[in-house]
Amino acid sequence: MNIAAWLFRAGLSHRHAPAAGQGPRIVRSYGQLAERAARLANGLRALGLKSGDRVAIIAKNCVEYLETIHGVWHGGFAAVPANAKLHGRELGYILEHSGARVCFATAGLDEEVAPHTPASLERADRHRLG
Repeated sequence: MNIAAWLFRAGLSHRHAPAAGQGPRIVRSYGQLAERAARLANGLRALGLKSGDRVAIIAKNCVEYLETIHGVWHGGFAAVPANAKLHGRELGYILEHSGARVCFATAGLDEEVAPHTPASLERADRHRLG
């Protein structure tokens, strides 16, 4: 079973219920979170990713991390979460040896890992944090 199916069902049955908060405020409902995850999955497919392909996530604790990991799962891809506190050289090692084709990183972390990005990585994107 794909864990993203849970979010998809919750997005249908509890569309307006709060799903994610940032501090004291609610920033995503289940419907919004499910929709954003599905759009990300479709975007990754449009890049040519196939089921089982690896997608790295180097992110601080944020709502976008939830959207990204559920989007990866929704598309049937394998998430490669990496500790955002690691040095860029260590993150580059993880990217190279994991076989990740795409990497998402929060602002600042993308600059940390950029000099260590392996040639095998096809695409690296930075979340735009609101």
